[in-house]
Amino acid sequence: MYQIVVIIFFVIMAGWVFWTVKSGNFTTPKLKILLQKTLVSKKEFIKLKGKSYSYALRILFYQITLALFFLLAVSGFVPIMITGGHLSGIPLIIHVTIAPFFCVSLALSVLFWVYFLRFDSKDWDYIKGLNQKRKKKHKAILDINFWQKVNFWTFATISLPAITSIILGMYPIFGTSGQEILIELHRYSTLLLFIVVLFHIYLLFIKLNNESYI
Repeated sequence: MYQIVVIIFFVIMAGWVFWTVKSGNFTTPKLKILLQKTLVSKKEFIKLKGKSYSYALRILFYQITLALFFLLAVSGFVPIMITGGHLSGIPLIIHVTIAPFFCVSLALSVLFWVYFLRFDSKDWDYIKGLNQKRKKKHKAILDINFWQKVNFWTFATISLPAITSIILGMYPIFGTSGQEILIELHRYSTLLLFIVVLFHIYLLFIKLNNESYI
């Protein structure tokens, strides 16, 4: 069942990417700009460090977390789509080896970003404005900063069951049926995390289109 869900999801994702490319929203120049903004080189990191050490570390851990997540996604989803069974062999070794580094990097990323992506009174005003526009049937203006905060906290929240479920599943304290439930929880929560990351990338491209990426 999970194999079918994953295949359907990636087919939909591929269709969305194809539509985005065809519509002109996803182009090579924009992709290069996005990579330049999110993937800071060693030389650029030294410059950032000179301006603000905390900002440089914030960007660095963001990059590492994003890169490790995609490595986990590839090593986790691809074998399942092909075989339909549980991870085993080399993909499992790669997945288990990367996972601890991802957990540490994610924890540090949350610590470095939590202050800058906290909700404030402006966000509450935006929510109230959305409700008013909905009642008046007016089109709401997309607040990228607000949705980036929602995206950040959603990822941080879903990552808790995704991580704890697989850790608890390694201990024989829940029995066979309990371990199967934990594995399914890990599978579907990581799929939700992948959707959240795609939404994050979508928001970045919107910022690029509006020429307001920070």
